[in-house]
Amino acid sequence: NRYKEANVNENYGFIWIAPERTGTRGTVPIFAFCGFMCRGKQLITDGGFCYTHNWEIPEKYKDYKIISSARNPYSRTLSLYKNFVYGYENITFREYVLGLTCGNHEENLKAGNSKYSTFTNPLFEKQPEYVVKLENFYEDIKKLPFISNHLTEQQLKMMCEHSKEIEEWESHYDQEMKDLVYEHLKHQFDMWGYEK
Repeated sequence: NRYKEANVNENYGFIWIAPERTGTRGTVPIFAFCGFMCRGKQLITDGGFCYTHNWEIPEKYKDYKIISSARNPYSRTLSLYKNFVYGYENITFREYVLGLTCGNHEENLKAGNSKYSTFTNPLFEKQPEYVVKLENFYEDIKKLPFISNHLTEQQLKMMCEHSKEIEEWESHYDQEMKDLVYEHLKHQFDMWGYEK
């Protein structure tokens, strides 16, 4: 049983799942004020961030309430490409999507394809109690029951205003690409509450 990292708040009984490209760096300062920890350290230490993108919940936190950061899966897929592939590999976004979705889910995971697992994760055993969508960041984060214990509404608004703009994603897809992304990420659409 390997050690699994987690972003947790033991005082409130919450675990925060932060998939890549869902607004993690905008969420960390807010959750740092609220006492979340990772690896036994505060989320912001010595001017740097200390958090994990791990989505597997360690056994000792199985009863904690889950907060999941989220982003429209079509938008997130484009962002994964631009952040991890574009400029490093000579493939188009279409080739990236077709390459990720060419095999079946089990084959890709068994092959240890890290790009595929980053694309398809998180896979939850249960629905998160709270979903903080990047597209609705301020409204969703202020619904968390502990936020007002640490930040005023004005402070929270200021912290939320400094996030990056979300790039338009629709023009980067044709129908085949959308269908393939939906087929492989249906669990994200369902879990996070996004429309096909």
